Amino acid sequence: MAEPVDARCARELTAVFEELGAADAGALAALEALCFSSPWSEAQFVSSFGQAAFRAFGLRAAGRLAGYAAVYCGADELELLNIAVLPELRRQGLGARLLDGVLQAARKTGMNRGLLEVRVGNAPARALYESFGFAPVGRRKRYYADTGEDALVYQLDLASREECCMRKIVAANWKMYKTRGEAAATATALRRLLDGNMPEGRDVVVFPPFLAVSAVAEALAGADRMAVGAQDVYPAAEGAFTGEVSPAMLRDGGASWVLVGHSERRHVLGEDDAFVGRKAAFALEQGLKIMVCVGETLEEREAGRLEAVLARQLDAAFAGVRAAGCGDLAVAYEPVWAIGTGKVAGPREIAEAHALVRRLLVRRFPEFGNNVAILYGGSVKPANAASIIALDNVDGLLVGGASLDAESFSAIVRA
Repeated sequence: MAEPVDARCARELTAVFEELGAADAGALAALEALCFSSPWSEAQFVSSFGQAAFRAFGLRAAGRLAGYAAVYCGADELELLNIAVLPELRRQGLGARLLDGVLQAARKTGMNRGLLEVRVGNAPARALYESFGFAPVGRRKRYYADTGEDALVYQLDLASREECCMRKIVAANWKMYKTRGEAAATATALRRLLDGNMPEGRDVVVFPPFLAVSAVAEALAGADRMAVGAQDVYPAAEGAFTGEVSPAMLRDGGASWVLVGHSERRHVLGEDDAFVGRKAAFALEQGLKIMVCVGETLEEREAGRLEAVLARQLDAAFAGVRAAGCGDLAVAYEPVWAIGTGKVAGPREIAEAHALVRRLLVRRFPEFGNNVAILYGGSVKPANAASIIALDNVDGLLVGGASLDAESFSAIVRA
């Protein structure tokens, strides 16, 4: 007799929690009593949802219950009742880790859809769910009996999320370094170091200077999961634009990607948001994949303008994008104050910004915003790469100075 879906999901979730800590049913029951003014019985679950497959899983840390997740399972969908985490651990991202574990377990079990309800006024929870790609699909009036508050109903395609999370992009931006010969030698060495040593689910993109694009493309020709991009593009097919390079020229040189909106283009060379958007839209139309760079200055962050800055940059960058798939786009978040300075944003700062970018992408592209890769850039090195790429919503890295050496960059790719 086949094992029931809810039992398989319970087994998978138990494994998730065992990786993070030990389950404690007694402490869980006590915490649940505190979290719910009127804890639901199994009979209430059956009455309301037509299914009895309710499971709750607790996580212990430092000798006490640190959090729990409560779920109920159907034949092909998982509904999340609640995630509760101690405040000090929530600030460290544990809530996101628990949610990630729950969703992975559901997908392994063969479920295709995730559902949940959240209070309209619960901004932190909504932000967490939206950062994982949950999108609002309905509203239940006066759903919560204790306050009479409305609930937003969120839904997530679990199959799409799995595809999104499978691959991570590690990109090298060589800026204005390396002659053709030097670029070819570095690319050849990089290929040798990564041949057979590329971690599963990693893709590499190298962005050399314009004159070295073809040399790097030749050195990497036929290499598995290694591509070449250009550091900029002009939004015209041809014309009297002295010093500029068109998408057709880049493709002819072997480039399949292009960076647009890098902070050095914005802040050193004076490109505005609208011009970045024109480049992005035209490059996509001409068959290139785009990596849009966004990020705030230190002054903007300290003034509390992070969300406003990222929203403005992303809205402008994608304003002209009419037809695209998730594989055609990537976003690189680079806090301007951390580029080439040796300073690195902390885990909390990175997670906050990437969650915000994810919400903005889902808002802009409801059908595939959850699948767009978000990279972090800013003084990435072999020593910090693994800890950064492991963070929620970090789908890769954009590396500057540390990518100029093949040994250093290959270590980052393998992190």
